[in-house]
Amino acid sequence: MSRDITRTSGGFSSAGFHYYTTKSVARILDLTLKLTLPNWHEQYSVAFAAGASLPDNPSPFLDHAIIYKLQGRLHKNGHDLGPSISFPVGHFSGRAMLFPQLLIKLRSQSACFFLFLFSYTFQKIWPGRFCIFYSSYIYHKVSKFFPNVQTIKQEEQKITPGRIESIFFFLKESYGIG
Repeated sequence: MSRDITRTSGGFSSAGFHYYTTKSVARILDLTLKLTLPNWHEQYSVAFAAGASLPDNPSPFLDHAIIYKLQGRLHKNGHDLGPSISFPVGHFSGRAMLFPQLLIKLRSQSACFFLFLFSYTFQKIWPGRFCIFYSSYIYHKVSKFFPNVQTIKQEEQKITPGRIESIFFFLKESYGIG
């Protein structure tokens, strides 16, 4: 577990709450990995069982990053092992996931998207979809996005517009290599 979470008991408690409230998402990602890449699912699940520190995380992904309203740069994640799953949430416009080495640009509609590189199935991006790809091999970035105007209801609920990226992955170090 990373130091930014375990530095204080409040951080550890917040991480536990996050995993508890996102269990349904983790289950969907678990099933997705199991159906699309069963060999990776099996490898991740064995390593996850050995390294999981929070019981409310049913995902086989031991590592999870949340990128809050940050414009990303072109990169690949050299410390990752195997496939990663990424999806945005929030109230924003303009965002697209770019894969320049593949000449692919996937537009989103302020929601999640789907890219399954292994069967070369490319679809228009609609809410409820996500991206699964080998982030350590494929250069990727999120294009410029713009926060939408805050609605009165969002203001009452203290929800600020913008984009948050959720990324589920497995570090080589967590797997015992690298």
